[in-house]
Amino acid sequence: MNWVFEVCVFLLVWAVLLGIARIEQRAQHIHVDVLYDQFGPKGQMAAELLSLVFAAAVAVHLVFILDRLWRLVTTGESAKQKHSH
Repeated sequence: MNWVFEVCVFLLVWAVLLGIARIEQRAQHIHVDVLYDQFGPKGQMAAELLSLVFAAAVAVHLVFILDRLWRLVTTGESAKQKHSH
C-alpha cells in the first residue's frame, strides 16, 4: 500500500478525534433541544450520560469494523475466510 495514503488516513483520523475532543470540551455537541429542554437537571444529566454511552458503543463497534476492513485491505483475507480454513 502506498505510504502517502496511509499517512493521509492517519492524519484524517487524528484530525477527527481532536475535533471531537474539542467539541466535547466546549460542550458544543449536537443534541435535540426540544426534548432536552423538557427534562429537569437530573434528566438532562441522564440524557448526557446515555448519549456518551451510546457514542462509546458506536466507537467500539467502528473499531471492530475498521479492524476487519484493515485486514481485508492489507491481506485480502476477511475474518470469516481465516476461521474457515
